[in-house]
Amino acid sequence: MKRIYIPLPDAEARRSIIKHLFKGQKLELTSQQLGRVVSQTDGYSASDLTALCKEASMVAIRELGSDIARVRRGRLRPVRNDDFAEALKVIKPSVNTSALQTFDDFTRDFGTQ
Repeated sequence: MKRIYIPLPDAEARRSIIKHLFKGQKLELTSQQLGRVVSQTDGYSASDLTALCKEASMVAIRELGSDIARVRRGRLRPVRNDDFAEALKVIKPSVNTSALQTFDDFTRDFGTQ
């Protein structure tokens, strides 16, 4: 059996993942704000980033409360920086640093072949 360690996404990959997840959606973040989200998500997996983006999107939806039934498609406000701030309070990285060290050690000792 082959085991291949795939490291967590670096900053550039996290930025690309977030942009991809919001492709075709309303996202209101400056480049600086996106950079802050990217730096705050160091240690997040692609799956963690997906959960984070979904949670940030849900902030705008939850604000509507019972009015959600009356909002037409495409009329929902864009996801903003403060939505990510709220989502970061809830969504944490799923991989701990000791597990990452174990994976690094395994790869160093046994390689990927």
